[in-house]
Amino acid sequence: MYTTDSKKIKKLEERITKLEKAVFGTQTSPAKSKGNQHKGLVGGINLLIENGFFNKPVMVTEVQDELQKEGYYHPIQSTDTILRRNMVNIKKILTRLKVDGIWQYVLRK
Repeated sequence: MYTTDSKKIKKLEERITKLEKAVFGTQTSPAKSKGNQHKGLVGGINLLIENGFFNKPVMVTEVQDELQKEGYYHPIQSTDTILRRNMVNIKKILTRLKVDGIWQYVLRK
């Protein structure tokens, strides 16, 4: 009697699994399926940080060009503001250096 019950339970589990796959399918999260988890200007800058773009000092115009290569199109004023306020002052991920009278951003170490 015990083996019959366990066989029935196993068949029911298999049936439930098949039904769940048919109804719900195998879904991945939208961020993973999209391939780009970085949204908005801050996300684009975080992507550049992860890619090692800020390992050497770069000007805001270089940051803007690299963001556009990655598909982020925002005004240069917005980019500079996010770099200064968010990445340098609040999160303290980057720092600013004045090289030959021009501000440049680099990863804080």
